[in-house]
Amino acid sequence: MSLVVKNVNVVTSSGREILKNCSWEVESGGRLGIIGESGSGKSMSALAVLGLLPEGMKATGSVLLDGEEILGVADARLRRIRGSKIAMVFQEPLTALDPLMKVGRQIAGPLKLHRGLDKKAAAVRVTELLKMVALDETERIAGSFPWQLSGGQRQRVALAMALACEPDVIIADEPTTALDATVQADVLELLASLVERLGTTLIFISHDLPVIAKVADDLIVMRHGEVVEQTTVALGLSAPEQEYTKHLIQSAVEVNYIPGRSARRGVGEGDGAGGVMDDRAGAGDARTGGSGTVSGSAGAVWTGSSGAGSDSAGAGGNRTGGSVRGRGEGVVVDKETDAGSEGESDE
Repeated sequence: MSLVVKNVNVVTSSGREILKNCSWEVESGGRLGIIGESGSGKSMSALAVLGLLPEGMKATGSVLLDGEEILGVADARLRRIRGSKIAMVFQEPLTALDPLMKVGRQIAGPLKLHRGLDKKAAAVRVTELLKMVALDETERIAGSFPWQLSGGQRQRVALAMALACEPDVIIADEPTTALDATVQADVLELLASLVERLGTTLIFISHDLPVIAKVADDLIVMRHGEVVEQTTVALGLSAPEQEYTKHLIQSAVEVNYIPGRSARRGVGEGDGAGGVMDDRAGAGDARTGGSGTVSGSAGAVWTGSSGAGSDSAGAGGNRTGGSVRGRGEGVVVDKETDAGSEGESDE
């Protein structure tokens, strides 16, 4: 199911503009990443799509869900759409989940509302969903309150709720920011595998470029409530057009720098056209000839563990054998160390 956002504006009751003519789209089964600094309007655009804007804010423009206009429709209609056709995974599940309700009941809620399941059928489906998100102690988890679970478990519960009614579109708003690096990597891998298996359209919001590169194919860059660049992840990292996008990449290079193990090179400072973010490119690396940089690389590279013969080509290279839409085309994400940094929500 496709989602098309056209000229969406969000203003406060005092007239302050939060979003300014935002337009973007994601095709059915696509994976779109939305990136930008805190306050850029990433989360607000998602809330506008779902009709969940804070009180005192108003959205105008158009949001088409598989051709159906959903911006400005009646709340009753939106309630039927949210959860069944489009669902959201919020940044902090401890606040998104009801602390006074056991998580099994919370997961069962959408099933009863949108699928009409009775208590027994809903309980069976809850067990299936918990297993789907790799929570094996299903009886204990379902009978726990959110505050009795770890951060990673709570986020998996939130993902299970979003997937409960098999929605066509999932919006994930910084779902791993509050998690430590190891748990974050597991949740990202789980999310990517589930949307791939279910054919779900994914919109992933983050301030973290390495995280975006792991899960998205297309890229939207936002700043001050506006879309400043629309591209693919591969081209956005290897050949960004806007200065702000280049700045984000350079900042990611600095943040992910590991003394003695990284080539601390900026955009345009590498041996090729772009910068290098290589936390394995040290002296004697088989791919670098000991130089610590990826010679001839045409783009910014997040690389995995070293190995002779690894193909680290940039925008002109081909790690996937496909087109530049793929996440692997000139963009190699380190699965062990750049799992992301902490940040705050821009809601």
